[in-house]
Amino acid sequence: RGLRVCIFTAEFAGIFPSGGIGYVLSELAHLLASEKAQVTIAYLGSGKLHETLTKDLENKGVSFVKLPEPDIPIAPGHVSLVGSYKALLHLMNEENQFDIVHFNDYLGHAIYPLYAKRQGWLLDKTKVVVTLHGTTMWSRLANKQLPQTIDDISVSWIEREAISAADVVWAPSKFIATSLLSEGVELPENVVVLKNAPPTLEHISNKHRELYGRRIENSASVINEIVFFGRLEMRKGPLLLIEALEQLSKKHRSMMKHIKVSFLGRDTPVDEWNPSYKEKIRQDFLSSTNLMNVNLSFLDNFDRDQAISYISDPHRLIVIPSLTENLPGTVYESIEFGANFIAADVGGIKEMIHPDDADRCLFKPLPLSLASKLHEKIVETHKDIKPVRHSETPTSIRSDIIAFHKQIHQQSSQNLFRRRKSNPKITVCMTHYNRPKGLLTTLKEWKKQTYSN
Repeated sequence: RGLRVCIFTAEFAGIFPSGGIGYVLSELAHLLASEKAQVTIAYLGSGKLHETLTKDLENKGVSFVKLPEPDIPIAPGHVSLVGSYKALLHLMNEENQFDIVHFNDYLGHAIYPLYAKRQGWLLDKTKVVVTLHGTTMWSRLANKQLPQTIDDISVSWIEREAISAADVVWAPSKFIATSLLSEGVELPENVVVLKNAPPTLEHISNKHRELYGRRIENSASVINEIVFFGRLEMRKGPLLLIEALEQLSKKHRSMMKHIKVSFLGRDTPVDEWNPSYKEKIRQDFLSSTNLMNVNLSFLDNFDRDQAISYISDPHRLIVIPSLTENLPGTVYESIEFGANFIAADVGGIKEMIHPDDADRCLFKPLPLSLASKLHEKIVETHKDIKPVRHSETPTSIRSDIIAFHKQIHQQSSQNLFRRRKSNPKITVCMTHYNRPKGLLTTLKEWKKQTYSN
């Protein structure tokens, strides 16, 4: 039979809102299903998957299950514990039906199932993998935000506990693993550094590469639009781009007259008093004497296919000016779909790019460095433009992911065999005072145990 895999997530491609995690897990599900694995998406969120998408997943061998809300109150409103309890109930109903279960570090939804496994009453035949996409606290600190509530503190603790208790931690970049270690997160013994599954929309990729050649063939000046690509939040660097555009406009005022500036990505709140980063950016442009007349637009309602189509136009320079990153999907998509792009040399981004191409597309996350790189790319002719390559081929990354799943399943089978063979003697001790009914109930339950020793 095929490997049985369950992916627990509150984000998934095709359900709004879904960020990079949702697309990464969608790629993983399709990759495993293509290798004849039996893949289940156990959805912990509140969104609804469109019926056509559900059928498309089924046709590709992926079943989608939206987990119901618990019928008893579990820490009402606590985003980590409610989701984790839903996952626990699902695994109790489907006990030992999965060889591998995946959780994200974000929100720590693995915590209850992992505690159950640690206590020995669930998942004894299953490996639990927690993937490091970036914890809530990691993201908050990168966005210069401190915890606001007690729940924020507890979510951070739950995420750390879930990471520490995992059978295997999957780190998509060396950077994210070392970053969490520096924050005092205890990683388990089994940590695997392995990139996420790259995008698999090869037909779109080929289509855009054909357009790429046609569009720039007779162009003297290539760039007519600068596109910020990423969610509108501090750590993604929109304010860094604005500062760089200020520097560029001061030195080359006539250059910016003919270039449009767009922000492609979902809007987020600046803080509790400012509900929209988009409005902050708009105000920053209007208040700048150098940028107030720039043709500015916001593309905050595009789906993934629309975004890929947009960034693939060679007349657009795609800018990813992040202040810190793990393994961003924006860079993956820019490489895979032939975008003319530049990105900040931070976090795990350099790990994604072929060493021979790094100097052409990476810049230090400083306004002058970005302004210099923008100018360099704007004055390029079509003869100077070369596609940026992956540091590893997508085929080899996918092969490594398949091998990784087979390996941990094999380890699980070997451990199970050894555990059955050893059959240790168990002694149960209980404190008791003046509760005869409770004691009688407990003794009756103990007599029902199926373990023989």
